[in-house]
Amino acid sequence: MNCWNIHPIPQIWLSDFCLFPKLRLFLAGQRFSLNQKATLAVEGYFADLTKNHYRDGIMALQHCWNKCISFKGDYVEK
Repeated sequence: MNCWNIHPIPQIWLSDFCLFPKLRLFLAGQRFSLNQKATLAVEGYFADLTKNHYRDGIMALQHCWNKCISFKGDYVEK
């Protein structure tokens, strides 16, 4: 018996909601004549990230989390 409900995931465009703001900056102003060229550019971007890129980003969240706790949830990063 399958207990999982699978819901379609809406397609998210970089221009609508950017999960990777630095990738958006990297691609800004570039034009690609083929999808394959765009794919290679994005893959190259991720390949050039440092080994600790995501770890460092997650560790930086600790600062925001501590502020949120100390202000009892009344904190927004600006």
